[in-house]
Amino acid sequence: MSKENLLKDLRNLGEYFIGLEEQNEIYEKTLKELRELFSKKPELFEDKDFGEINRCKNKIELIKVNKKKKEFNFARETPEDKSPKKGDVVFHKKRFFVGVIDGKTSMENLFEEEDSQKEFRVRRVLKKVEIAAEKNLIIIGECYTNHCYKCRSFIGIFLEKCSACSWFICENCGSCGCQYRGSWR
Repeated sequence: MSKENLLKDLRNLGEYFIGLEEQNEIYEKTLKELRELFSKKPELFEDKDFGEINRCKNKIELIKVNKKKKEFNFARETPEDKSPKKGDVVFHKKRFFVGVIDGKTSMENLFEEEDSQKEFRVRRVLKKVEIAAEKNLIIIGECYTNHCYKCRSFIGIFLEKCSACSWFICENCGSCGCQYRGSWR
């Protein structure tokens, strides 16, 4: 694998690392391949590459030490036997991101696999939506998801919670439960 691809994999892992066993395996494999490449062709590496590698390693190692976990249920029984559904937290085996299923799409021009009939919409942080084939996803849990009462944007595990009301703070309009003036019907 090329240096650029290995660095890209390491960046993706650093961005979405939450300590999954699959992520740890990919992390160790990527570091091993980077070391092997450096031992064979040190001239490929520049100072900026070492800085990037160290930043990613430090971020991942900090998460591993702190065992930082998001609020979703890991107790789902035999997730391998079930098709992903809305609200499932998934890990993408090829692109290494973690996200929440928020629906399906039939728009074939967006598919990542040619033989698919439908693929899943996977919501990542900051409104980023990826389209993913079921065979590339590992279900790692379930989580609470909803829509902002004010602007209808997606809200869920990747957002901060308000310290006063404990509602998720909408990344689009900044609303939380403190501003909610509707009824609870």
